[in-house]
Amino acid sequence: MSTFIYTAVNNLGKIKTGELETADVKTVVEHLRRQDLTAVSVKPKKDFTNNLAHLFTPGISQQDKIMLTKHLSTMVKSGLSLKEGIETILNDAKNKSLKKILTEAKFNLEKGQPLSKTFRKYPKIFSNVFVTLIESGESSGNLEKSLDYLGIQIKKDYKLRQKVKGAMIYPLVLITASIAVIMIMMVFVVPKLSESFLRSDLQLPWTTQLIISLSNFITHNVYLIIGFGLFSIIGLVYFRNNKNFQHTLSKIILRTPVLSELYIKIILARFIRTLGTLLASGISILKSLDISAGTLGYNVYQKSISQISKEVSQGISLSNALKSRKDIFPYMLINMVSVGEKTGNLELTLEELAIFYEEEVDNSIKNMVSLMEPALLLFMGLVVATIAFSVIMPIYQLVGSVN
Repeated sequence: MSTFIYTAVNNLGKIKTGELETADVKTVVEHLRRQDLTAVSVKPKKDFTNNLAHLFTPGISQQDKIMLTKHLSTMVKSGLSLKEGIETILNDAKNKSLKKILTEAKFNLEKGQPLSKTFRKYPKIFSNVFVTLIESGESSGNLEKSLDYLGIQIKKDYKLRQKVKGAMIYPLVLITASIAVIMIMMVFVVPKLSESFLRSDLQLPWTTQLIISLSNFITHNVYLIIGFGLFSIIGLVYFRNNKNFQHTLSKIILRTPVLSELYIKIILARFIRTLGTLLASGISILKSLDISAGTLGYNVYQKSISQISKEVSQGISLSNALKSRKDIFPYMLINMVSVGEKTGNLELTLEELAIFYEEEVDNSIKNMVSLMEPALLLFMGLVVATIAFSVIMPIYQLVGSVN
């Protein structure tokens, strides 16, 4: 959404100016026409404060999307029109971004445009799966059913993400706390002790010499280190959607013993869940495969699924296309898909497979965390103990020489 400054004239030739927050210039012109005004000039507002406000405008969370689909589905089932449902949700919505989009959706519905067209304008907020399911529901006349499927899809995907994030919280807190303790010792404790050590004639252990050198480097380059850390974080955020970065990161994870197993299960769970949801809502298998591939990020699985889609379009069954890639798709998955195709219950089979892999992800996360916690505690304990030992030993030597 952007703010536009317009100049318009009415039928009597009177000039009127104002501002309107909407998606594009065309929407502003149409809005003025509905008020019997003719647009003379429409320009985007160039204002630093407006841009700054837009920068800090909150996004739309997964919880907001879940509630949107759930409430909209309930209202449509109860007999309300789509426009009335949007108006009701709009009145209760607290998220500013959601209110803006729903306002535009209401305006477009009044003009006879479908709801999916409004959501498609915001690809960074509403995924291709989200828009396609709504589009499918609108065209088939089963919007409430598509909204139910969509709500389940978003909820399952949200739970999967939360499990992974939740598993990483404790290790990240532990690592951050350990780094903070080490930095405090290096910047404030070690420099004061090193002055006493260097004034004495003690033969310092190599570990103490190494720690003193490291402390000197950190103390003299503390701003450089902080700047490098911030630059690295900004770089990761900036390049996280870059295809080459995603592909390289995917390769690294797939070669990491513990993470690779979990990563593969997460990919398979998301792929199967998305594919099953799209097929159940009446979308063709080719379109479902293409959309499902787009939800996985840029990695070997996305490329393989895109190639599988091409093979299916040539008449090859999905199970046979998967079978030619046994190196990345498990035998159980291929076998279950084959059974689903033969029985005509592929959507139900994919639902069962999705549940299985989501449970496998849950178990893998629990196992990984149970291994990571003691390993991290041991590693960080050894690091802190090494620093403490390297500092305490020369102190004992120094006290002994004085006595």
